[in-house]
Amino acid sequence: MKSFSKIIFIMIALSICFGQDTSLVLAFFERALSTPAFDNPIEPPWETEFADSLFSMGEFDAAQQEYQIIGWLYPMTRTGDYAKYQRALALIKAGKFKAAEHVLGKLALTTTENDVAYRAKLLSALAVMMHAGVENGIYVLDELNRDFPENRFETLFWRGWFHLLAGNLKRACEDFSYVANSSVRNPFYASRAYGIKRWLDLHSKEFDARSPFLARWLSGIIPGLGQIYAGNIAGGLNSALINGVLGYLTISPLIKGYITESAFVFVMGWSRYYFGGMTNAQKDAEMFNEKSWRQAVTMLMETFLANGNTLSEDKGKSELTDSDTEPQWLNGMSVAALGALSIYRRFITTQDAQECQFEISCSKFSTLAFKKRDPLSAFIITADRITRCNPFAANYYVVGNGGKLVDNEWLPK
Repeated sequence: MKSFSKIIFIMIALSICFGQDTSLVLAFFERALSTPAFDNPIEPPWETEFADSLFSMGEFDAAQQEYQIIGWLYPMTRTGDYAKYQRALALIKAGKFKAAEHVLGKLALTTTENDVAYRAKLLSALAVMMHAGVENGIYVLDELNRDFPENRFETLFWRGWFHLLAGNLKRACEDFSYVANSSVRNPFYASRAYGIKRWLDLHSKEFDARSPFLARWLSGIIPGLGQIYAGNIAGGLNSALINGVLGYLTISPLIKGYITESAFVFVMGWSRYYFGGMTNAQKDAEMFNEKSWRQAVTMLMETFLANGNTLSEDKGKSELTDSDTEPQWLNGMSVAALGALSIYRRFITTQDAQECQFEISCSKFSTLAFKKRDPLSAFIITADRITRCNPFAANYYVVGNGGKLVDNEWLPK
């Protein structure tokens, strides 16, 4: 359980550093690791029976230590090579991808068997993908394709998947086409590569892509139109309504000669939601494209790769979400406040491009406060949180793993 949580944490960090779709990469990692390609190429020797039993029980940290000792005792032998490869697998399952890459790199250099060296480098590509991003994993596979031409069909099969994860359809099709048409007709890879390539040829033009640039400027011309174009009809209508009201409140005083009042409404209200609508339209288009591509790649993985254990189900729920917080106060004031906050969070703040700098956000904090405290206390601590959410807050609060400021002051129990 701890190792799974560690993998999830690493994937969140990767999403921040490399911007890659962590759920898709994690799903691919699980499925790829469950295929025979990444199994230990050496039959288990009797010397590793205890370490193997620890590995099978999920005690990966203890197992990798035992494998390390065996590797020291049997250097430059098949037993030692088996132990080093198995140690790398244990490190990977424990979420220690960089350490696994180091072990596999040394094994590839010291082993006397060509197939073991190749398998070590192939597994290393998965480890690199997990700790350094998909593009770096592709670089490892490029080296592998150069150094082991006899295994090119297999290397290019996996590189095709890496290109799919990176969103490079053209390069993925080239790799899968080579594997499908290779003179070395490996039944596992050739049939799957042919199926993937055929599906991409038939459906690649059917991806209903939305242009983020067009979505942004459609909302600039007519507020909400870009979001409707990007598939977010409710958000687009909501944006049109808010911008229509704020536009009226800005232009009407201007026509009457109340320039100061008009300027105040424009600066404090309309400008935020007008430009926020443009930004949200661009994000909606990007999310639409990512969702379409993710669904396609997920379908291909479910069809052409073996099923693996789903680590993503082990994420659990945050202690700070609304869904697992039962209200303690249900009087009229609390219900009214929660209703107003629900409308604000669903219809108003979603049209503003700005995001709260705290985790949890001020609106979610206020919702929890009115659920867990009496109305007067909830109002007071909400007002206090809003005053502390200012441009200088970054000087007084630490940054959490998600890139947001951490504030536990007055956190509802």
